[in-house]
Amino acid sequence: MHISQIRQQLKEVPIFKELSPEELDPIVEIVQPRFFKNKMYAFMQGDPLDRVFFIYSGKVKIYKTDSSGREQIVSVLETGEMFPHAGFFRKGQYPAHAEIMEDTQMIIVPISKFEEILVAYPELSIKLIRYLARKSSTCKQDSRSRFFIIRTNRSSCCCYVFARLMEKKENMDLN
Repeated sequence: MHISQIRQQLKEVPIFKELSPEELDPIVEIVQPRFFKNKMYAFMQGDPLDRVFFIYSGKVKIYKTDSSGREQIVSVLETGEMFPHAGFFRKGQYPAHAEIMEDTQMIIVPISKFEEILVAYPELSIKLIRYLARKSSTCKQDSRSRFFIIRTNRSSCCCYVFARLMEKKENMDLN
């Protein structure tokens, strides 16, 4: 992929939208654009957490597998989103699986190289922290709106409502 294409893709990712060309230059040098086909995995639960992913186009399902082997969906991510959200601040292993749900183009950022850039350019650190704080806040609000308890007679059940409208609102709030 040509550098101008990488730069354009990065400018379309919400976390990088507000960066000047000078701020974007060192990031362009370290990113790894990659195409994933449907049903591939970006990573598996327990793999070393060494990269952060930005979805340029496509869809990715994040899920955990419990001790019985059952799948527990954490989220479904689409164009413009990054994952794992705590990836820049966590050490260790990926806490879940990332399965590609449709052909997907992603921008991969090696965490160790990104940390070097943040040390060299502190203003990027500030912008990243602000973005992640906004993202964290909207994720908490969104998760509260997705779950509803419905009581019927003596039993209660939880209904999971995938709030697509809330996700659209979240994307608009970040812009």
